[in-house]
Amino acid sequence: MVDGLKQLQGAPLRAFVLALDCGLRWNEIASLTWDNVLPKSVRVLASLAKGRRQRVIPMAKVVQRVLVASRGQGLVIGGDTTDLHQNLCAWLRKHGVKDAKPIHFLRKCYGSLAVADHVIFVASKSLGHSSITLTASTYAGQVDKLPAVKF
Repeated sequence: MVDGLKQLQGAPLRAFVLALDCGLRWNEIASLTWDNVLPKSVRVLASLAKGRRQRVIPMAKVVQRVLVASRGQGLVIGGDTTDLHQNLCAWLRKHGVKDAKPIHFLRKCYGSLAVADHVIFVASKSLGHSSITLTASTYAGQVDKLPAVKF
């Protein structure tokens, strides 16, 4: 996390914190508008979410600082999302992420920590899962396997 905050800037930094600290999927990050970045949370609209479930995800203070510093109009990351995705994946691989989907790995880190820190129901809702059974089967017991603090 610390390396990401120090080394990334602009759209890559915003995408990084939205994946790691809010657990957003790539398509949710790419389609997120500034209108849905609320003072202390991020709103994922049902039309843009997998499973069509709208949700509101609280933001950590670090995410608030990153987003407030670059607030604008339109899309939060904007530009060519394909290049951004490839560049961020390359950066994550360079920093030791061996997952086939490096950005989704950040979501896995978020999910594992959310399950470990909160009631599984809360984690399930913030991840947008259809049931707590899905959350439990995916993330329970994973927190020790995911090096979320190494970034």
